[in-house]
Amino acid sequence: MKRTLLLSAAVLFSAITFAQNPVLPSSTQNPWNSRPDIIIKGEELKNFPGGQLIEMLMGRIPGLEQIASDQIPVVFIVDGFVWPVIDALNINLIEEVAYYRGGLNSKLGVQNSSPGGVLYITTKTVKFNQPLSATVNAMVGSNNLDKENDKDQSTFQNYHVTLAQGLDKFSWRAAVGYNKNIRNLNHFDFTHQFQLNGDIRFSPLKWVDLGIDVNYAPLKGDSPIKKDPVYLTERQSKDKQKNWNGAFYVKVKPLKGLSNETRILKSNLVSDNDSYLSYVSGYNGGTPAYSELLTNLRYSNFAILNDLNYQFSVNEDRIKFKTTGIFQYNDQKTKGYTEQGTIIGGGDVTSQQSLAKSWFEFSPKAYTFIGDLSVNFYDILSVQGGIRRDNYKNDERRAFYAPYYYADLSLKGLLMKDVAAINEVLLFGSYGQYRSEINMISQNLSETGVLEGQAFYSGAFNVENDKMRMQNYGVKTRFFDKINLAGDWYKNDNYVYISLVMPQGNYSSLFPVDYKGWRIWSDAEIFRNQKFKWDAGLNVFRDNVKIGAPSGTESITDSDVIESKAATQTGMQQNLFYANFSLRTNTAAYFNHPVFSAPINGNRILEKASFINLNYLSFGYNFKEQLGGGATLKNLNVSFVARNLTQKKKNLNDYTLSKTIGVAINASF
Repeated sequence: MKRTLLLSAAVLFSAITFAQNPVLPSSTQNPWNSRPDIIIKGEELKNFPGGQLIEMLMGRIPGLEQIASDQIPVVFIVDGFVWPVIDALNINLIEEVAYYRGGLNSKLGVQNSSPGGVLYITTKTVKFNQPLSATVNAMVGSNNLDKENDKDQSTFQNYHVTLAQGLDKFSWRAAVGYNKNIRNLNHFDFTHQFQLNGDIRFSPLKWVDLGIDVNYAPLKGDSPIKKDPVYLTERQSKDKQKNWNGAFYVKVKPLKGLSNETRILKSNLVSDNDSYLSYVSGYNGGTPAYSELLTNLRYSNFAILNDLNYQFSVNEDRIKFKTTGIFQYNDQKTKGYTEQGTIIGGGDVTSQQSLAKSWFEFSPKAYTFIGDLSVNFYDILSVQGGIRRDNYKNDERRAFYAPYYYADLSLKGLLMKDVAAINEVLLFGSYGQYRSEINMISQNLSETGVLEGQAFYSGAFNVENDKMRMQNYGVKTRFFDKINLAGDWYKNDNYVYISLVMPQGNYSSLFPVDYKGWRIWSDAEIFRNQKFKWDAGLNVFRDNVKIGAPSGTESITDSDVIESKAATQTGMQQNLFYANFSLRTNTAAYFNHPVFSAPINGNRILEKASFINLNYLSFGYNFKEQLGGGATLKNLNVSFVARNLTQKKKNLNDYTLSKTIGVAINASF
């Protein structure tokens, strides 16, 4: 508690950098991209020496779990559509990332299936009236992993080149990227990936805008054979992936205040993962054994999104209205195949063979209709509300109706108009309903009533009361035109399917779950003059989880509620600029996270773990003053970059992240 109070107080004197300014996104025209909690600009991510977007966001977004970051339950939406594999997205083409955790993301409908929130990604738009230009981004470096007394090293490479040109009514962009071994988090990557992107934009009339976007990202890799001389094992994996999508959009504004945007997406993903293991079965030499696991996944989606809205105002533009109708159609097809085989023995030894095969296939179709109304009264009171209907075909789930609302009240406009030091005090709240996917957990129940185990993804359950609820309430402020400070409380209802192994027998059921938490975040300019600038910050948040007894059943424990006291998590940024030098750092930490130690005499001990990590460091120099005004090279920036450079752990000896150092070059012509 003492540490939490200290961290909360520190927010008053420091801030999340300007990249996390709680303002409206630049892409407010997107039908589902309004009033996000936090915004991260794409320029803040391009020199991160890694390939996983979720890792780049660690410590930057309050409420985004930093524990087991490779299993974070969030939904990724790119320009209005869910992408099943976000690693295929070229980081250099991201305009911004907006995070939603409160009730307003209920508007995302069938797109939102996770209590962890939504990351809405907007990609860069090809601009008109720009000369032929080229940008080059390159990074090379080394990864080091020290895990269980096993030290290893690998290299990574990342290259990206973009050509773009914009005429009066026509513009185009072509981009190519190559990544090698960049997805290193707590294990080494061994894949090679190409990223090809093409954009075309055409505006034949002032009120018509058309565009086509195509992305292709093939991936392939064979891991080196990993030998263990103690257990006499050899492991190897092979990955292969083909991921492509194409989108077409048309925007029309035939009348003042009236606009319509239609987007059509076609995407395909084919993924193969093969794992091989040879080992010795039995004791005293045993017999040779070999096993393999072959997995194939095929996914396709045809989606349509249409946003029709009309804006008008009355009373000399002091009361503003916006009414919106949204339709989305998703036709998803997923097929999977798994084959697992084992051979024990061979040669002069009697051979034992086993083979297991499994298939799955489902093709749900979903239709979503949304009616939405927003009203702004004198820039003091803003209200937004609507209702969403999801209808499913080829699926057991019934039609689903869900309301949502958002409201904010400006105390500045109401009570503090003449207070110059206060720029804004905004009270806000939101509520929404949605249908979520349900996790499945297989666990043991300890004598202390604590659930132990790992969760894994499962399908959707069509339970009778399947309306999950999410809400948040908070305040956003701005002082002296330099300091933003915001905080909120949020709650999210859900279900989890748990299979319990208890002394009195096994028990399986759907359990209601409450996710509750609070967040504090801000941004500020600590120092700024012509040569020296300094932005620094801190965010703090905490998530708690409560699992209750199933409705209509007796409690299976001494208490009706099993509560998980999660860690207090925090992230800090530092941005310093002097002349042409720049220094950027990002740090994340959590304190008092409950973990179980290794078994001692058959018992597991509950301990509190803490972890502090320097996620990102960039020290760079811009050579703009050395470049002549008429030079072909317009900009050149060279940076030393690193991630996970220093780590401090307590009761967390088995959690290791790859340390990376490298050089990044950004140039434009």
